[in-house]
Amino acid sequence: MVMAQHVARATQTWQPQKYLKFQRQRLRPALELLARVSELPSSDDSVEIIDLGAGTGNMAPSFLKRWPNAHVTFVDSSASMLDVAQCEHKENEALDSQRFAYVQADFETYKPTQPVDLIFSNAALQWVNAKKHEQILPRLYSFLKPGCVVAFQIPDTRLQPSHQRMVDAAEELGLSERVAGVRWVTCEEDPSFYYELFKTIDGGSTALRPYMDALGEPSTEATQFEQKYREMIAAAYPKQSDGNTIFNLKRFFVVTTKPL
Repeated sequence: MVMAQHVARATQTWQPQKYLKFQRQRLRPALELLARVSELPSSDDSVEIIDLGAGTGNMAPSFLKRWPNAHVTFVDSSASMLDVAQCEHKENEALDSQRFAYVQADFETYKPTQPVDLIFSNAALQWVNAKKHEQILPRLYSFLKPGCVVAFQIPDTRLQPSHQRMVDAAEELGLSERVAGVRWVTCEEDPSFYYELFKTIDGGSTALRPYMDALGEPSTEATQFEQKYREMIAAAYPKQSDGNTIFNLKRFFVVTTKPL
């Protein structure tokens, strides 16, 4: 049963069947995000998970694979999406749907009834701007048990033709003024913005080793190269306000299928 809460923000009208058309593609970044979540300190039977912007709840099997006895609350602004989630979960004999709850709510105002272990959000927070993130993310963080996790993924389409062409099409058709108030639904900030909110990012690199080996470390050439590289990398990756450095690494995935 979907439990209704006050939905503060004007919400989108979602059509579950269209949403599910690309279910596998939508699931990929969510699975990668979950893989980045470390083990939680709570015992398995007391793990509380919030799936924020859960849609049709297709992460349910993955959550229970990691934490078989977890309790999961699926939160979404769309009652129709939650109805589909609840039906599919009940029909899946591999899932213990008694461990699930469904809440219709806006992620800007939603508040869990107790501290939680994981707040997970795949492709939802991009629906509000970065200024709102400054308010929402610390608030979500405050709902966590000690040692627990907020994990979210938002698409960064700022340079993608799929979104840029929307602007171009409107311009070519003389519709720019009509859509001038439409916000580009995407990531608006770089990692440093979120670093300053959480200050929890760490990183490292091993790519320098082959260069040092080729230059015969220890040697004068290797020392000169390392010093020059340090100067250049310091300029490319400036320090944050607390003296640490963010290393922003983008990933490129290729999957190809041989025809039958």
